[in-house]
Amino acid sequence: VVLTGGFDSAVQGTTEIFNYNATTPTSSTWTAGPALAKSRHEHSASLLSGNKKILLTGGYGQGLNTAEICDFTSATASSWTCATTTSMSTSRASHTSTSLGNGNVLVIGGNDGSQILKTIEIFDPTTLIWTSHAKVLQTARAGHSSTLMSNGKVLISGANNQVGGVTTATAELWIP
Repeated sequence: VVLTGGFDSAVQGTTEIFNYNATTPTSSTWTAGPALAKSRHEHSASLLSGNKKILLTGGYGQGLNTAEICDFTSATASSWTCATTTSMSTSRASHTSTSLGNGNVLVIGGNDGSQILKTIEIFDPTTLIWTSHAKVLQTARAGHSSTLMSNGKVLISGANNQVGGVTTATAELWIP
């Protein structure tokens, strides 16, 4: 388990790794990880193909449209890094990111600081290129969930759109 960023009286730029001990769970420990390139909270994190890199996107703090990749491929903790990558075209926080079967990451909705978003972007980790998706959500969403289904579609549901305290109780499918 890796925790990234957050808010504790100030925006955090740290990572922490939980080292689970299956033999003696009570002796499990937390280890400080690499510093984030940008402090952030209400961001999103997605595991990239290969299971040892994490894409962090958006969030409040030092840039709503920024993205970075945290690399845990080294066996030596002191060699772990987090570094900025290309930025999204749209600033967003309270959005979701979903790793797709082809290795790309789908980033959905969120809040750009002035409005709730309907837009979708796709990140290709092999080229480090962001693409704005032509399809947009039927309902603007922030604070929602997105789940990759076995058929490759993504279920996008709910939202806390913070507009008059209205909660969105609908769902829609993103179809590649």
